Amino acid sequence: MKLVTLLFAAVFVSGCLPTGTQKPSIVVVPVPDFVRDAPETIDVGGDPIRLSATAWRDFMPLSPLNGKPLIVGTTFRIPSAQFRTIWVVRGDRAWVARAEPAVSNLEVAAAQASPGPQWGPNERVDVVARLLLDDGRDVLLAARGVLIQRTD
Repeated sequence: MKLVTLLFAAVFVSGCLPTGTQKPSIVVVPVPDFVRDAPETIDVGGDPIRLSATAWRDFMPLSPLNGKPLIVGTTFRIPSAQFRTIWVVRGDRAWVARAEPAVSNLEVAAAQASPGPQWGPNERVDVVARLLLDDGRDVLLAARGVLIQRTD
């Protein structure tokens, strides 16, 4: 009886999902040269500007035993900049993700990417973001040696 109830619940819940709802795919590719060669600073109005990035995996008690997938957060000191793509480089492979808007404010633009691969924790990666600036420039900017942290 329990099995029938569970099967009915699974069919009912799956039928309630919007058409086309699916788990996002994780795209890992060889690192393109233009990503590997991305600068760490760019000049905006005479000021050198850097990308800030954090990376973590969640191992809180309600997480799966092997932790949740990688999440990367990025900020850029020009609040009007638009994040387009985020690459997370580990060795000769890169996870490529669409940059999702995060909480920005009057001082910074912010974006994040998730769910990523099961890399880390306690590994260092390079985070490279493609941004569109107000002056029309489409730029790549890198934050190198970002530690994948573990939340418990």
